[in-house]
Amino acid sequence: APDVIQENPRFSGIYFCAPPADEDVGRVKGALDGGFLGIKFHPSADRFRVDEPPIHKFMELAVERNVPVQFHTAADAYAHPKMVLKLALKFPRAKIHMVHMGMHISWGRHGHEDAIRVAKQAENLYLGMSWAEFAWVERAITQLGVERVLFESDAPIGITPEDDRRHDYR
Repeated sequence: APDVIQENPRFSGIYFCAPPADEDVGRVKGALDGGFLGIKFHPSADRFRVDEPPIHKFMELAVERNVPVQFHTAADAYAHPKMVLKLALKFPRAKIHMVHMGMHISWGRHGHEDAIRVAKQAENLYLGMSWAEFAWVERAITQLGVERVLFESDAPIGITPEDDRRHDYR
């Protein structure tokens, strides 16, 4: 992907990291040096808690490089908005993007409501609106301001390798 970014100035990218315990911070530095504009983690899929120490070295790098960190968020045991709040308070200079605004209803919880509530407590938290119900996006904009609610896209779901080979993304 770095070659696509360097060859096509209209593209930009966020580096998708492996779980923090398995990821090399040097590789992430190289990705940022190669043109990536931020760092993304998916705690729910990779089964790690966003509020545990292995993530700290990546948060420090993001602050040092002044790049955002994205976390897939959901009302689950790995990426609940309350866990992201702990990280935001520990790293107040980090720009943290809660992808999916805590998701809609999962695990019997209203993730969007929790995401808005915690974002009110830390100005370095931003909410993304993909997979968010429109009424909750309106609430987030009303309560936080339009500058803290981000338009975002997400990875396609259900694309097979055969489908992917049929397209030239350059």
